[in-house]
Amino acid sequence: MPAGWPFLAVAAAAGVAALVIFLPRIGTPFDSGCVPADFPRYPGLRLEEQYHDQGRTVDQCNVVWKADADGAQVQDYYTRELQRGDWELEPGGSNPLLFQRHSHPETSGSLAISAERPSTVIFYLRMPRP
Repeated sequence: MPAGWPFLAVAAAAGVAALVIFLPRIGTPFDSGCVPADFPRYPGLRLEEQYHDQGRTVDQCNVVWKADADGAQVQDYYTRELQRGDWELEPGGSNPLLFQRHSHPETSGSLAISAERPSTVIFYLRMPRP
């Protein structure tokens, strides 16, 4: 065996342990299960970035989309669509729009929408784990 092999073995074990402990907390980009299937999607949204953090008590989802529309059009769409189905707007929010799931109000989030064209839509959702 090469000189210093015990050190290399300990360093390798520490590296593997760090991956096992920290990797699940980093989140996975472009995880398709992050946004609920029934959440309204503006037509033609393009995914730019997605991050899903599965915590012990709360899951958090962050997504950045681009829409080929100005921000006012996208804002109007979400203001209308987040008052249908199982989603509702929280009073007083304009940008970001604050929303929650009607059947489970602890599931809540926000949508920040840029004014320019193409518009950037930043989605954040907090979902308590059962």
